Amino acid sequence: MALPIGFASRAENRKAPPRYTALQMGYSCLQNFMISLMTDYSAAIYGLIAFTAVITAGVVYVLAQPTDLPSVKARG
Repeated sequence: MALPIGFASRAENRKAPPRYTALQMGYSCLQNFMISLMTDYSAAIYGLIAFTAVITAGVVYVLAQPTDLPSVKARG
């Protein structure tokens, strides 16, 4: 069956899927990977809290020690 002038068949209207270069595909893969990594910060937050607690405990321990400086001992 012939189509009227100006009308295209459905097969002619379909566009070919876009062709991506390897660089575009690699960038897309990297982007998806980074998005999946950057959505959950809970492990990083817990790690920072633990790190802060360890550093704080260390500072408190060091400051609680008796001094070994002669000038401070003489004063007091």
